[in-house]
Amino acid sequence: MKDTCLLNPKKIERFIFYLLVLLLPTQLAYHFWPEYAFIFGIRIDYLAPAVYLTDLLVIFLIAVSRTKIKTIYLLTFFLFSLINIYFSISPWVGFWKWLKILEFVFFAKYVYDNKSLVKTKVFAKIFSVSLIAVSIIGISQFLLGRTFGWPLTLLGERTFSISMPGIALENIFGRDYLRAYSIFSHPNSFAGYLFVSILFLLSIPVFKKIKLFWFTILLSAVSFLLTFSFSAFVATGIGIPVALIKFNPDSLEVRERLELVNTSKEIITKNFLTGTGLNTFVYASKNMQPVHNIFLLVLSETGIVGLGIVLLLFYKLFKNAPLIAWVILVTGFFDHYWLTLQQNMLLLAFVFATLESKHG
Repeated sequence: MKDTCLLNPKKIERFIFYLLVLLLPTQLAYHFWPEYAFIFGIRIDYLAPAVYLTDLLVIFLIAVSRTKIKTIYLLTFFLFSLINIYFSISPWVGFWKWLKILEFVFFAKYVYDNKSLVKTKVFAKIFSVSLIAVSIIGISQFLLGRTFGWPLTLLGERTFSISMPGIALENIFGRDYLRAYSIFSHPNSFAGYLFVSILFLLSIPVFKKIKLFWFTILLSAVSFLLTFSFSAFVATGIGIPVALIKFNPDSLEVRERLELVNTSKEIITKNFLTGTGLNTFVYASKNMQPVHNIFLLVLSETGIVGLGIVLLLFYKLFKNAPLIAWVILVTGFFDHYWLTLQQNMLLLAFVFATLESKHG
């Protein structure tokens, strides 16, 4: 059949890829709740296997494109993951997380092999529209003091308002405002996503040639500021004085994070070589969340070899894009979302693969 056929494999592949780019920041998912996903009867999201809409798109994309990875690399991956699962305090939790990592590895390989798709105006426009949409949602939440609910729940937005406990707020001149969440789990992960996305787009020459250029930059910047993310502000450099002024070492948040650091030290001391297994840190955490530092988290869960791999990847990223690497380094030093949340992990795999393909 002619190439113009609607069922042409290449057209289907491109459609899935651009749809995935558009939906990259979404977190619509179906969670499973096996017994090991509960701690003291409380459901823990980090432990629950989940299938995201973006997972399905990645799987379809890999299947249609028949993306392949060299056997030696796959064998190395499987060997390391099997050793980690064997020593894991919860093998099933580790298994599902390693399966997720394998998915992202294949996705990164696809992006690496198809770098031409990222150089087009179509990509720049779709990625821009995606950023504009999540930015508008975040700005609107700040102004309204609540989330929208239906139909944005289909994109993964969670329903809450400024009056609910446990919500991230910012006090401005004596009045509390809802920090911009958009469709993310927390304003910090949203801030990291926006920051890296803009830097990534600016590294693509064709982005500056589209009409949405300045509109995308403006809205993303405003939404970024409304996240009031300490770590992201520190990463900007100019935000360091503001962040330090607002920093309160006696706050509950700081105390909890220091407790998590101490917990990671105990885990590392006892499991320096193998770690406790991927995605298992929450079992040792009093507040049932990972340590807010990606390097301590990797060392705790995968041991010294896992940390060595992460540091190698950072070295390659710094060679290819020092500014992006700096942002991920700083935000990753204060938070864990680059290794635990779907949108940030997907973006990280996408950006790394694209930059590596440009300089590899």
